Amino acid sequence: MTNAEVKIKKYIKNNPDVLFDNYLKEQLKDKRFQNLYEEQQTQTKIAIELIRARKKRELTQAQLAKSVKMPQANIARIERGEHLPALNTLARIFNALGEGIVLKIGKRTICL
Repeated sequence: MTNAEVKIKKYIKNNPDVLFDNYLKEQLKDKRFQNLYEEQQTQTKIAIELIRARKKRELTQAQLAKSVKMPQANIARIERGEHLPALNTLARIFNALGEGIVLKIGKRTICL
């Protein structure tokens, strides 16, 4: 559990009458918290897309891992949102699933 998660749980426990949305809005004013929150949001979105694409092709984590030559545990960590792999690794995984990655930087679009 991250420090941010511990802080949130402690605050909610000590202030049960405060709505989480209000607490989150207040915490997002802290730049460090905001960066951690956004990083987790990215990991969660990637995890959801990976699970969706893998299940669409009716593959297990082990089958996918074998096709991209990596341990099944790595696929599991990505799907749980615990790890954000490098772009080239994500591209290998999604290419194995028949999906591409489109990265938008400003007005430019890059297909991986």
